[in-house]
Amino acid sequence: MVTKTQLQQFLPDAKPVLIEAVVHGWTKAEAAGITSLPRIRQFLANIAVETQGLTRIEENLNYTSAQRIYDVFKGPAKARRFKSVAECVPYVRKPKQLAIKVYGGRLGNRPAPSTDGWDYRGGGMMQTTGRDNYRKQGFDANPQALRTPDTAFETAVREWWQRGCNGLADKGDTAGIRKKIQGGSGGLDDVKAYLKRAEKVFTTAAAPAPAPKPGDSVYTQKVMVESVQKRLMELGYTEVGGVDGLIGPLTRAAILAFRDDAGLELVPTVDEELMRALATAKPRQLTAEREQASPDYVRAKVPEVQANFFSKVISAGTAVISAVGALLSGVLDNLGGARGAIEPVREFASDVPGPVWLGVVAAIAALLFMINRHGEKTGVQAFRSGERR
Repeated sequence: MVTKTQLQQFLPDAKPVLIEAVVHGWTKAEAAGITSLPRIRQFLANIAVETQGLTRIEENLNYTSAQRIYDVFKGPAKARRFKSVAECVPYVRKPKQLAIKVYGGRLGNRPAPSTDGWDYRGGGMMQTTGRDNYRKQGFDANPQALRTPDTAFETAVREWWQRGCNGLADKGDTAGIRKKIQGGSGGLDDVKAYLKRAEKVFTTAAAPAPAPKPGDSVYTQKVMVESVQKRLMELGYTEVGGVDGLIGPLTRAAILAFRDDAGLELVPTVDEELMRALATAKPRQLTAEREQASPDYVRAKVPEVQANFFSKVISAGTAVISAVGALLSGVLDNLGGARGAIEPVREFASDVPGPVWLGVVAAIAALLFMINRHGEKTGVQAFRSGERR
């Protein structure tokens, strides 16, 4: 377990609230396999770089000089970068305008005048940047949520795990980890400096690196399964059903479907191979056959649609029979023999005439018919569009 005292020694200028978030959420880090010394040190060193020593969890774009802006954001114009110091002058002490300039129109952000560049600036303890990356972590609709301490740490753990950084930490591949997190070598020297400090502070691991066993893998932990479910939903594997952190029949079906499409071993389990594939996968593509599927084909594939169809048929039959019965009841009621047979039923049903009861049944049956027809139609459309697998 990483302690408050250790973190204060490692990062003396860290904000107490961010230290508390790390300590409070460390069980999630352990669930992600961050338990051996190499993994702990590498993970915390990278967090330290991204958060400026655990002092902030949102990108600081309030630069006081044009030269500093140029040093950070220089590069080709096509990458929304600056070609000269003079171009940076209008953005000094204007963080929002700078964010829109350098991040707008890329990373899934819409270009100006949209404020996406600012709304989806670096956030969290891994400095998630851009609308696409916020969406991958579930913060597309509420980007500010990523900039709260506990969520910032939990998301950092999830991103570390999704990118397969544990294996790289075991190999001592600091540059490889940096590339996974930052996309290049930015901040690599700072990470190495923090690693030297971490080696002096973190000298004993809380527990040995986990050795997964069947049914007892770190990948069955709730936070990890939720991550897989969210990613599957995002990619279009909607047979996963929802996000509940449990590997049930629906989740296993979605995992198998993804593994089949990705050419992986067909086993309904979560492992690092699956996570690496999920991280780089493109959205699921629909076949022409599916987009033009007939109602008969969909009924054969989707149980709910088939159930709606049969319920619709039964409801229609009931409505017709009841309506005919309501019409004939008035006629039969005037026949002496028929009236004798109907009378006991009427007494049982109080003073309500038989035709009324049959009319009510017909109305209910008609309503059920309409509901089931709508359900069947909606199910067919969802199957064709890929919303329902």
